Amino acid sequence: MFFTLLGQFGVSLFFLISGFVIPISLKSYSVSNFLIGRLLRIYPTYAAGFSVTLILTLIYSPNMPTLVQMLSHYLLIQDLLRTVALDGIVWTLQIELKFYVLCALFIVWLRAYSSNLLLVILADIGIALFFPSPEIAAWAMWLLLMFIGVVYNFHHNKRISGRMAVMLGSALFMAFAECWLTKEGGPRRLLMIAYFISQIVFLVSYLLKDKFKPFAVTRWLSAISYPLYVVHGVLGSVVANLANQRGVDWLPAILLAFVVVIIAAWLIHVAVEKPSHQLGRRLKRAPRDNEGTRQVNDAAIVGL
Repeated sequence: MFFTLLGQFGVSLFFLISGFVIPISLKSYSVSNFLIGRLLRIYPTYAAGFSVTLILTLIYSPNMPTLVQMLSHYLLIQDLLRTVALDGIVWTLQIELKFYVLCALFIVWLRAYSSNLLLVILADIGIALFFPSPEIAAWAMWLLLMFIGVVYNFHHNKRISGRMAVMLGSALFMAFAECWLTKEGGPRRLLMIAYFISQIVFLVSYLLKDKFKPFAVTRWLSAISYPLYVVHGVLGSVVANLANQRGVDWLPAILLAFVVVIIAAWLIHVAVEKPSHQLGRRLKRAPRDNEGTRQVNDAAIVGL
């Protein structure tokens, strides 16, 4: 249960941070450039990590995945096609992509820190609580955590007061908690502990953000964090289990798996993530003196 709680804590923190930082990317880029940059940030690295997962699945799993399963995972549309998941982390990236689409649709409001965005948040709460489709309601539920990050982004940019940020963030978390506790039963209700702690950690980290001083190890871990995320699940499990089957105790087996996963993440970072990220930054780079033109074009694109 401890590792499940730790995993859900990480997922919640991931969504909160994404909600906080993604609007920053909207300040300088058009809708199309934003989406190009985000897709190049997500897909190549994920595809490399999932390829490792797929190879291990083909070797060690008794159930052969179908072509549709494999393609739907590479395209991150497994949830839309309702195929059986091969990778335990894919659903979080699918939520992330839906948030990107929302950001692109409402880019004008986000850039202007408009109070109209409250309409989007209220709509998301309504969908999460009352929409008849469990899948769509679940998507909306996880988006609530990302909107908490957006709220603190507004505060960071001095568009709302600290009291308002805490009130809105608390209301969104209570809506999330209501959705989760209604949806889940039994021991899984205890996962709300992890989600609550993640809120506290995020808020404290936000308040003390100027106190944190990065150093070499944290910079390096930050650099490989995404490839580590996409490759760790199946690869770590396979390495630990194979080592244990060969007589290695669980603790050293887990440590071995950790080392292997770190090395794999670093290789993906160097070979795939850095080049694709640099390509995305080159493609979406736009001169700042075209800001007015971009805003007009964005308004036309989203129909506002």
